[in-house]
Amino acid sequence: MFSGECVLIIDGRRFGDCTSAMEERDVSARSFGFLSAPPKLLERARAAQRVEIGLGDQPSIGIKILAINCGIALFTFLEAALIRVTLSTRHWMAVVEGAHVREVCIRAERQLCESGLLDGGISCHVLGADNQTAAAISEYISSVECSMMPISPGVIHEMVLASLERSIARAEQLVSRQRQHVDTMEGLGWPDELSIRVLENLSMSLTLLNRHRDIIRQELPSI
Repeated sequence: MFSGECVLIIDGRRFGDCTSAMEERDVSARSFGFLSAPPKLLERARAAQRVEIGLGDQPSIGIKILAINCGIALFTFLEAALIRVTLSTRHWMAVVEGAHVREVCIRAERQLCESGLLDGGISCHVLGADNQTAAAISEYISSVECSMMPISPGVIHEMVLASLERSIARAEQLVSRQRQHVDTMEGLGWPDELSIRVLENLSMSLTLLNRHRDIIRQELPSI
């Protein structure tokens, strides 16, 4: 038996400061539980289209409110609708199912890795999920597909160079901000040795990033 704090999720909106008591194992549509929350919130939950209970990091559980009395609700659990994902190419197809997005994505990724497909062109069709969830699954499958495709050394260098450019831009902002802080403190007659050392370290890091970028740029033409 589980008993403790939980989050009440009504049509996607989360409400805290609730408590519940339910069977910790063998949860099914034949199981029941109790939920303690403000009466108005419970009435809102009974009239909602989708009600769930969130327990920490665990996937939320769909419930149906059966009765309400003095801030206590009796509920039953909804059968979890399976998400079905069909992966296919012109000469290959696989179907995976799961109760949650994470479960489906892990199974789909395993199927892709075991297939050994490297030519791309994988079609992903999702059933049993809303549009937002289906889009997230499709996007994840696309990222897995891209990670499986062979990448030329030139593309890798371009990706490294792009990452360096972002790091350099961020470092330049930090150096500029720290230099303004040092100038401000000196202008007020309050020299801060720690701030000066931080500026020196940031400037050195920026110099090293620029040197590394120059090396990457020199390697690009030879690839």
